[in-house]
Amino acid sequence: MLLDETDDRFEVRESSIPGAGQGVFAVKPLRSGDRLRVIGVFINRNSVSDQCTRFADEHKFRVGDRLLIPAGFGGMVNHSATAPNM
Repeated sequence: MLLDETDDRFEVRESSIPGAGQGVFAVKPLRSGDRLRVIGVFINRNSVSDQCTRFADEHKFRVGDRLLIPAGFGGMVNHSATAPNM
């Protein structure tokens, strides 16, 4: 399976926050209600896949009874445990 993300509204670049590394930034104006389509892989909670990816728990999205492990932009947005900003 090939996951390919193309969304020209965003880019990945270095953050201006010291020590923050790279982040996802809008390169075009966004309107209220605009959404980022998150692509990834659905897994069951507490499955082997969930256990083997505990290092990425901050990045997983809950979708009903399942978890989505994001790829592309979705893997970098809104993952701050203390101050998410998207």
